[in-house]
Amino acid sequence: APRRAKASPGARQQLQLTGRPNTHTLFTCIPYFGVICDTGKTGDLSTMGFAEAIKNNFSKYVPFSGRAPRSEFWWWVLFTFVTSIILGAIDMALFGTTVVGPEGFSAQTNFSPLAGIFSLAVFLPSISVAVRRLHDTNRTGWWWWLIFIPLIGIIVLIVFWASEGTRGANNYGEDPLEYDRGR
Repeated sequence: APRRAKASPGARQQLQLTGRPNTHTLFTCIPYFGVICDTGKTGDLSTMGFAEAIKNNFSKYVPFSGRAPRSEFWWWVLFTFVTSIILGAIDMALFGTTVVGPEGFSAQTNFSPLAGIFSLAVFLPSISVAVRRLHDTNRTGWWWWLIFIPLIGIIVLIVFWASEGTRGANNYGEDPLEYDRGR
């Protein structure tokens, strides 16, 4: 098998990829969700699991200092996106109206308490993890303000967030996954 998962301290997963270069093209396409790209080299690389990332972000509710690995950031993004869609659908079912007409149907609501409360609850942790992710790439958190530049800002931030973090210590602290790398 090309991948082997091994348990390690802190309930993190280490993926060891072995084999020939360019044999794991699927993993090369989606490397930022806890899957490591195959570089053709054998070695242990670390990621943070889904549950650990969510727990970590709620326990670090608003500290903007420190670093967040790629896996922690992208699991958080997935969690907030999927949960918002689910809560929005529940709000629509409970508080929405559906209009059926000759062109089809449409559903709308002006009252979304579940999605609204969730959005307020994850607003500050989302900014915090985004800033800590920038710190992991050895960039200041002030880069986060690019989000207010239409289109270009979010594209630049996605590139920064998707970039590999600095291995070892950087200006913002120790490597958050270093103890799993055996260093």
